Amino acid sequence: RTAWNIGPSARPEGLVKLMTDRGFIPATRPPLEPELAAMALVRPPPPPPAGVEARVIRDLDEYRQALRIGIEAFGETEEDAAGWLAAAPELWKQQDGIHRFAHLAFVDGRPVGFAMAAVAPQGLLLGGSGVLASARGRGAYRALLCARWESAVALGTPVLVIQAGAMSRPILERCGFEQVCRIDVMEDPAMGRGA
Repeated sequence: RTAWNIGPSARPEGLVKLMTDRGFIPATRPPLEPELAAMALVRPPPPPPAGVEARVIRDLDEYRQALRIGIEAFGETEEDAAGWLAAAPELWKQQDGIHRFAHLAFVDGRPVGFAMAAVAPQGLLLGGSGVLASARGRGAYRALLCARWESAVALGTPVLVIQAGAMSRPILERCGFEQVCRIDVMEDPAMGRGA
């Protein structure tokens, strides 16, 4: 399925209404949300607590671990999970450490979180990330932010940007991110029916 992210500079003006008039609806099927906040961080995030770390994923097996964490964290269906795991080898090839990064977070040595990022001209664009429900509130998400900040600094572009959903927005604000604008997320319900 395809989702359209529509920010305040989208043209023509009134694009959300135009799309709604043509049958598009706000995206609500997980993991999509009808509204996101574009946010940016221009200073280092707070460090994670002791015993919590994150690092770049080293190989395909770790990448599969990250996908499994995401599947569980987002409550994906068995069908969706099978698709993600089948695509893992091709997706892993895209994680070149130059243009795209994937990270794992560990609490007491156990993998509990994952995060993706892509290089942009002025910093890193943070992609999908998640932490297992059993490990939330222990600093894994902060560790993932710090690891990606370090990657941005190493690239000479110390800025992180993200399109944040309702779950990540509060922690991002606590970590120093500021909202830049609101983004509407729309989808065509006909696409979900195979039309």
